[in-house]
Amino acid sequence: MHITKIIIITFTTFILFLIEALFHFNIGKNGHQIHKKFKIIFPTKQELAYILGVLAVFSILNGLISHYLIYVLH
Repeated sequence: MHITKIIIITFTTFILFLIEALFHFNIGKNGHQIHKKFKIIFPTKQELAYILGVLAVFSILNGLISHYLIYVLH
């Protein structure tokens, strides 16, 4: 697989999982407030750095594992 495909897989995984992580972050910050208004909260710099770091590691792993599996299966 060409390096471009690895980068595309890594980048798309990173963006999609970032959106998901921000949804989960807001659910966690808002708790189980069924009857209260849901507030959108953006993470602090430290929280965002942690989220981005974890996402970067797993996105890169996903790109590399995808590359390996496609290589092995062909």
